[in-house]
Amino acid sequence: MYCAGLTETVTAKMAGVPSLLVASALDVRDRHVTSIQEARKEFGANLVLAATWQRAENTARINLSLLDAKNGQQLRTGTITAPANDLFRLQDQVTASHMLELQLSATNASSLTAHGTTVLSAYDFYVQGVGYLQRFERPENVEIAISLFSHAIEEDPSYAQAQTGLAQAYWYRYSASKDPQWAEKAKLAVKAASDLNSELPAVQVAVALLNLKTGNYSAAVIGFRRVLDLDPQNVDATSISERLTML
Repeated sequence: MYCAGLTETVTAKMAGVPSLLVASALDVRDRHVTSIQEARKEFGANLVLAATWQRAENTARINLSLLDAKNGQQLRTGTITAPANDLFRLQDQVTASHMLELQLSATNASSLTAHGTTVLSAYDFYVQGVGYLQRFERPENVEIAISLFSHAIEEDPSYAQAQTGLAQAYWYRYSASKDPQWAEKAKLAVKAASDLNSELPAVQVAVALLNLKTGNYSAAVIGFRRVLDLDPQNVDATSISERLTML
């Protein structure tokens, strides 16, 4: 699940760049998009960044290709090589690659290389958890994700983003079982994340989702408006849903 988790975390970081409009990895999967033609049709994409992952012993290699979605022409290629267990370096090199030739502010550049933790083992567990949640419709995947996020928190108790991942997994468990214990666990995880870092966008989304799921709609709209930077005069369920897929 490293590949799926790394894809989702990189996509989420790219979505935070103001000059980019990025389809989420989950949305790509749910719409069964497997070609650049389908990406153009489903999302109106004009560029597609394709990647393949190869691992040989202790080394990982990611081959990147930037494609013109209109005609399929390959615009640029690149290769990233790093120790397979160094997810920090792999992710940083992907997001900082020259492929998109982005002009970034200091703040945007910093956010692309922020991981939410300095503990590599915690990040390792977190990325795997994110990968398993890409197939949340499988109960066993949600169980594994809960375990992985819990391990991430054990490795780094200050890891707020791992708490948001745990909350998301608990919500999936609650949706499948309707057992209130999982909703309560999700609420506690959201509170823990907020106590650790209430300014983190992922935490703000988790808090807004908690308000939405518990019927506090006005607070949810305020929260979504804040983190998604939506026009206060044009906030509705559709705009919120569309922007959430990019986080």
